[in-house]
Amino acid sequence: MIKIFLHPDNREFWNFCREKKLIFQKCTNCGKIRWPYSFCCPECYSSDYHLSESKGLGRIYSYVIYNVPFHKDFKDRVPYIVGVIELDEGVKFLSNIVAKNFENIHCGEKVKLFWEKLNDFYIPKFCLN
Repeated sequence: MIKIFLHPDNREFWNFCREKKLIFQKCTNCGKIRWPYSFCCPECYSSDYHLSESKGLGRIYSYVIYNVPFHKDFKDRVPYIVGVIELDEGVKFLSNIVAKNFENIHCGEKVKLFWEKLNDFYIPKFCLN
């Protein structure tokens, strides 16, 4: 069974996912959107931030097709795609890309966010836009 382990560093992110919201920190000093969550901005080192919701649109930056499951809990899901999505907000986000036809998957293709329910959470995933 696939489980999500909450930790103080990721709890806020996953709590927003329960509400189907993809939320990032945005530095109030320099405007950099940061992922993963951090206690300070990697650009200007400010600890001040506000939360910013992603529109869930972006492009495939990189991807891999798994034909052998990474973990035993994924054995019924092969083949599956894991990709780095460059969101329009500038964040690179690792997620699944879901497609019926893998030949349509290419770097630079536009994708959009959708949510898949898993236990008490919603998992952010992407499909071709």
